[in-house]
Amino acid sequence: MDFGKLSDISKVDFSLPQEDRFYFEGKEEESIQILLGAPGWSVPKWKGVLYPRGTQSSDFGVYYSQQFATIEFNTTFYQIPKEDMIERWYQMTTPDFTFCPKMFAGISQQSHFAMGNSVLPDFLDRMTLFKEKLGMLYMQVPQSFSTKKTDALRRFIQNWRPGLPLAIELRNPTFFEYGQGESIAEDMAAAGVSWMITDVAGRRDVSHPYITAPFMGIRFVGNMDESDFGRIDAWITRLLKWQKVGVRVVYFFVHTPGDDLPHVLCDYFAKQWEKATGISLKHPKVLAV
Repeated sequence: MDFGKLSDISKVDFSLPQEDRFYFEGKEEESIQILLGAPGWSVPKWKGVLYPRGTQSSDFGVYYSQQFATIEFNTTFYQIPKEDMIERWYQMTTPDFTFCPKMFAGISQQSHFAMGNSVLPDFLDRMTLFKEKLGMLYMQVPQSFSTKKTDALRRFIQNWRPGLPLAIELRNPTFFEYGQGESIAEDMAAAGVSWMITDVAGRRDVSHPYITAPFMGIRFVGNMDESDFGRIDAWITRLLKWQKVGVRVVYFFVHTPGDDLPHVLCDYFAKQWEKATGISLKHPKVLAV
């Protein structure tokens, strides 16, 4: 992921926000579910590492779902998939697997998010075909979309279809200026919409404190640097705090340069989580040579 990428991270303060701001009421007695995933499964270099040698590209999803619990599913950003394609994805993946489809660009990249256009309900209807394997929908708003256009975003949130989990990633710096995030966070919480967090070196503001729903998406952008492990430790501490206030599901997507080592960081996360909680997480394991 190029967004927020830095060539030199030596002076970056990777600290998370000191205090989170919660905009929903949860139940403390329930446990938190952590689902580890990557940005996609079409990674040929994983053959012989996470996929068996000789795996055909058409079967990448089969083996990916055996290794990871979820996926940041970018295919749906470029097209609304046909019903038979969704059925194939559904059938090829393990029963416990969840998809987090990225909102179709014909919706998320439009100034009014295709409201009043049939493309929005058509897309949402199609996504329901993932059935119980649908985790959350993920909408990435263009970086040029600023608080000057908040009215359009509010209308979209307020009219969101109930029962479909949605996380929205905002990138324009104006949303993170003092006093700007609170009102949009309140609107998201009222509609049960989550505000996606992106933990990336060059834009520390998008690792924000607004927790608006009992499910959260985190895009963790590693740098293939020792600091990645300390950052994961900090997230584990933070997620244990979230559990106490009612966050129930966290989709934790690990990005690494060139998709080389997400499995290493996921493995570290899972082992540290088990040390802290005694609970094992589904995570990738390198195949025996």
